[in-house]
Amino acid sequence: MQDRDTAPLPDEDGESGRPNKSALKREAQALVDLGVRLAALPPDQWEALQLDETLVDALTLYNRISAHGAKARQRGLIGKLLRQRDTTSIWAYLHQLELDKTLQTRDFHRIETWRDRLLHEGAEAMQALAVECPQIPQELLARLVAEASRTTDMPKRNKLSRELFRLLREHL
Repeated sequence: MQDRDTAPLPDEDGESGRPNKSALKREAQALVDLGVRLAALPPDQWEALQLDETLVDALTLYNRISAHGAKARQRGLIGKLLRQRDTTSIWAYLHQLELDKTLQTRDFHRIETWRDRLLHEGAEAMQALAVECPQIPQELLARLVAEASRTTDMPKRNKLSRELFRLLREHL
């Protein structure tokens, strides 16, 4: 137990300057969660992060363990190992991966929207697309849209739809 004379004095806000127990637990849990996210990555991405051998071994073992209790202990060990290093680069790398995935999803949805619009609206959508993306080959686009609109055979229509998607992905 601390004496009143040796306890840290509170600052102007009433805080003692040291983190409270809950804040420390949140930080420790954040590092455990970071370790779980790292374990979910493929091992070649661990190499890109230049993780030390002890941490790589712990992550590899975590992925091989199937027992719940053992997995929980391994998560704790990974969190402990992460506490001993600067995790700024790891957080930045994971945020970049999330951003890349978000951008890919956004682009995918944009291409899907254009494809569906071309198949349903036809010439009007082709004119709008020509304004937005003038480098797209108009004759090939027109042929694919016309064939897909005319055909009633679902397998053939799906194939043409995929070809149209590929064309849009190349140019958008």
